[in-house]
Amino acid sequence: SPITGNITGSSNVVGGLVGYTNGNTTITNSDVTSNVSGGTYVGGLIGRAAASSSYTLKLTNNVKTGTTTGTSGYIGGLVGASSQTTEISNNSNKGNVIGASNYIGGLIGQGGTTTITSSYNIGNVETTSGGYVGGLVGSSGTTTITSGYSTGNVIGTSNYIGGLIGNSGTTTITSSYNIGNVETTTGGNVGGLIGNSGATTITSSYSTGNVTGQTNYIGGLAGNISSGTVDKVYASGNVKQTYTVTGSKSVNYPIGGLIGQSGAAISNAYALGDVTTTYNYTQHVGGLIGYQTGNVTNAYSTGKVNTINSSNYRDVSIGEMTGTKTNLYYIADTSLIDSSVYATRIDTIGAGAEKYVGFKFDEIWGIQDGVTTPYILGLQIDPKNYYTKGSDYVREGRGTQVDPYLIKTEEDLNQIRNSRYAYYKIMNDITLSTYKVWTPIPNFYGVIEGNGKKIIGLAPTTGSFIKTTNNVTIKDLTFENVAITNTTNYTGIIGQTSGTTILENVNITSGSISGGTTAGATNYSYVGGLVGYTNGNTTITNSDVTS
Repeated sequence: SPITGNITGSSNVVGGLVGYTNGNTTITNSDVTSNVSGGTYVGGLIGRAAASSSYTLKLTNNVKTGTTTGTSGYIGGLVGASSQTTEISNNSNKGNVIGASNYIGGLIGQGGTTTITSSYNIGNVETTSGGYVGGLVGSSGTTTITSGYSTGNVIGTSNYIGGLIGNSGTTTITSSYNIGNVETTTGGNVGGLIGNSGATTITSSYSTGNVTGQTNYIGGLAGNISSGTVDKVYASGNVKQTYTVTGSKSVNYPIGGLIGQSGAAISNAYALGDVTTTYNYTQHVGGLIGYQTGNVTNAYSTGKVNTINSSNYRDVSIGEMTGTKTNLYYIADTSLIDSSVYATRIDTIGAGAEKYVGFKFDEIWGIQDGVTTPYILGLQIDPKNYYTKGSDYVREGRGTQVDPYLIKTEEDLNQIRNSRYAYYKIMNDITLSTYKVWTPIPNFYGVIEGNGKKIIGLAPTTGSFIKTTNNVTIKDLTFENVAITNTTNYTGIIGQTSGTTILENVNITSGSISGGTTAGATNYSYVGGLVGYTNGNTTITNSDVTS
């Protein structure tokens, strides 16, 4: 029968089954449903396993439910701390784990040599004052996790916070995952699976939770990895750094959608989340990796990176890299970025397998052409078109020249702003009602094939259908009954262009266009029927304006 009722120690070393063990210990097929609480060294099954690594602690087929709480550190859902060789197999913790200092873990707070197999935690893991916090392991010298997972949120107030492991010297993670959010209010070394690790091997594993840190080494999968190999992995959560300071001094705080800083060789990997920093002078920020000294092969990212700045090593893919890169890509459709220092641009989500040169499809990678970006075979996937977030818009077509996104409704037209590098084909005349007072589309880089159709009733009050363009083509499209107004400059169907602009058979058949600031000899309105202001090479053919 399971142990029930609260188990409370007024001081240190408290366990649901055993407070302290100083020799070889094996616990099998045992359940503790009690709330367990104490000071330091508190565990749902064992408070502390001491002596040395010459002894072995084996836990097999055990279940802990109820909260495990300590008023200090070394708190674990199963084991508070162990200096022994610890083997955890087919165990689970289903309650929250709460500490008030360092070394807090969903299964074990602190360990020496720790092996975890087919075990999981579904409780939140938190310290109110400290670091070394992990969904499974707070900290361990050598850690091996196979088929393990954590679903609860992991929260710290200092360094070394991870969805599975807060800190580890030598780490091996295989076929494991985290889906909880991971955050620290102060400090860094924060990651979806690992906060910080030395020699590391990660294979066939992923994290979907959002990751938030305050200073350096923040990543969707790992905050910092010194060396090793990372293969067949992804991270889909957003990554955020909350560092703030007055002034403009640059700080070297690596942040990445997959890994903040890495010396490992990375292959067959991707990151889907946005990467955000609240401090504009943070160095080494990347949609995939902040700072990378190892090689990268067959990888991509889709997320936005705020404040791209090459002088501070901020890039849509990798902030700075000293290793070699092979088959490294990013998606312009979702990142809304035109170029990368290291990665090759793929315009749209629906570009298809042929754009990912070097990826081994049907062996390592899978893809639903026109529906998803590539994913690792055997890992969890989401079947949506915009594979990253539920708010993204699913449309017909792939957004390519051969298979453009089809614009059939007013909502389809409005969603162009969320895929600015794509090919579009308008299939019906579109009369604007919901979006009649149109918000101009910023920074469009794609192609709109009007297909001889009309857009009727366009009435923006801020100047244009498309605010700015770069290398854009619009053809065979008519605007009817336009009412474009603007209180500032750059007014027209397109406000301002750059790069190569091609307008072919683009017509205005009725309506009015007006804009500009206060009149005067030194003021310039830049108002045009089709374009207010052009930069670069512009070609307008067979296009008429009638009002």
